[in-house]
Amino acid sequence: MDPIKVIIENWQLTPWYRDWFPLVLSVLALIISIIAIFLPYLVSIFKKSKFHGKMFNIYAAVDFKFYSNGKISASGIGYFLKTSIVVSNKSFEVKQVDVNIKYPGDVKMYKGTIFRSNKFSLTWKDDLSFTDGDYKINISSEQDILSLSYISKDDSKNYYISFFVDKATYEDFEEIELTFTDYKNEGKKLKLQRKDIDERNSLVESEIWLKK
Repeated sequence: MDPIKVIIENWQLTPWYRDWFPLVLSVLALIISIIAIFLPYLVSIFKKSKFHGKMFNIYAAVDFKFYSNGKISASGIGYFLKTSIVVSNKSFEVKQVDVNIKYPGDVKMYKGTIFRSNKFSLTWKDDLSFTDGDYKINISSEQDILSLSYISKDDSKNYYISFFVDKATYEDFEEIELTFTDYKNEGKKLKLQRKDIDERNSLVESEIWLKK
């Protein structure tokens, strides 16, 4: 028997990309959707907190003596200041706060020791806001920088800071540098300039000073 020959004319071959294109398009759409879901989380991981602030006022006590258990444990220059703190980009969990202060003409910065503001005292004399005498600070613990444990993003708050510096002679400072360290031991700095204080608005806040 002779073989039968079948001839098919005009056989249409479908290009490969016509079959694969819808599938590729679906996969790409799925990938883009997944990226869109996780992108904010990924961005938040790599974002870094940035500190901003302003110093409203500052008071200094020459020959300041710090007492511990009723005894003088340190002496030097004592400082008490009020500042605003706000964090942008990302919230910050505070493990520790350190302070350094720079004086004009000095290359190095002096390390300060922060203590509870309610232990700060100052002698007022010939001041229109106070009668002469010794005064101490009276603020709530939440207003003290040492109570700071978490700073929400874009949430501006005011805090009081007290610290002393082991320096024998008093002179006006140039800059105060606050370093905030988180639990990953990553530090962020906030620099407060003396020149930024408005001397016309010293914010005495007489209500927080109690006469001894």
